[in-house]
Amino acid sequence: MIRRLISVVGTGLVLVTNAQAAAPTAGKLVYALKDHHLPITKVMVYNTANDPNHLLGRPNGYISAAHFLDRRAAHENGSQTFDTSNGGAVEVFASHGLAEHRANGIKGILKAHPILVEPEYDYVVRKVVLRISGALTPSEAQQYLKVLKTLPEA
Repeated sequence: MIRRLISVVGTGLVLVTNAQAAAPTAGKLVYALKDHHLPITKVMVYNTANDPNHLLGRPNGYISAAHFLDRRAAHENGSQTFDTSNGGAVEVFASHGLAEHRANGIKGILKAHPILVEPEYDYVVRKVVLRISGALTPSEAQQYLKVLKTLPEA
């Protein structure tokens, strides 16, 4: 967490904690994965108006999120929609605990409804949840995790 001092006219100094300033953005992380030659074809970075999960900026939600298409998963599914089943997603949280909570929630849904929900691989790296399509093999999904762990901004 980064702490910043802000001068307030007439009242002195106020200490402000800004968790978002220390966190990477999901978009930057996805483009870094792509720069490491992972087969990402398209990227959608979300804002509060277009976030499909309605978690961006909300209490206990992520502070940034992005979906990406992996050419292998999108080809297998025959779709180009921004959905985890067609590639993956990166979600950045204010804390590791919130990221773990999100990943565990997704795993709970997958376990409770295996027929209704597309399978996916879910990983937590520091404050980041990495969601990868179950259409990929375990070794293909592990490629994303391996690269994410090497990124200094993750």
